[in-house]
Amino acid sequence: MDTERHYGITESQYYDLWEKQGGSCGVCSTELHREHINGVHVDHDHATGRVRGLLCGECNTMEGKLGGAAKRAGMKTLREIVVRLTRYLEEPPASYLHEHIRGVPNVD
Repeated sequence: MDTERHYGITESQYYDLWEKQGGSCGVCSTELHREHINGVHVDHDHATGRVRGLLCGECNTMEGKLGGAAKRAGMKTLREIVVRLTRYLEEPPASYLHEHIRGVPNVD
């Protein structure tokens, strides 16, 4: 493992971070297996190089995709896209359609 060359942190700092996070993903709390280092992602800000924490593969992918969507939409922060996604999920534009479809429960 070459965390120092890739992320600017020593292997000791990596394991300290792993311990600080309780051996779990910083987003979803899924257990990160210490002996499966390749399945653990060192999340970092690509603009600054600063390490934020350790993530499972799915959360690392999600963070990257949300970041890409935010950039494409001209947003400056991930928070903006998360707020929009939350609003979209809570108030889906097509929710009115289900009032007219027999057998589809209206969740509103």
